[in-house]
Amino acid sequence: MWYILDKSKNPIHVEKLEGAKWSEDCPKDKIVKQTSIKNYWVSTVFLGLDHSNYGGPPIVFETRITKDREWLAYQDRYCTWKAASQGHRDAMRKVIKLIRENKQ
Repeated sequence: MWYILDKSKNPIHVEKLEGAKWSEDCPKDKIVKQTSIKNYWVSTVFLGLDHSNYGGPPIVFETRITKDREWLAYQDRYCTWKAASQGHRDAMRKVIKLIRENKQ
């Protein structure tokens, strides 16, 4: 199931072609937050496609952490922009902890 975001950042179910067009026309609207710190990259974005496996509310946001462009096997997904924003902050805390522990 495909989604776009309304002006309040709420996911709205749409047909596939409308979702694809919105995604192409509004790429910056999909970014919740992206942060670079040392050699880490934390990216939280709107996916546009429901990853809930059709059970429960649509899961349409994701946070990933990479280091030196390699995925660190950290991924978390969310249903709302607000939860995704909080997830980004949580991921940043993890990165800061990794940097401090490894003194990198």
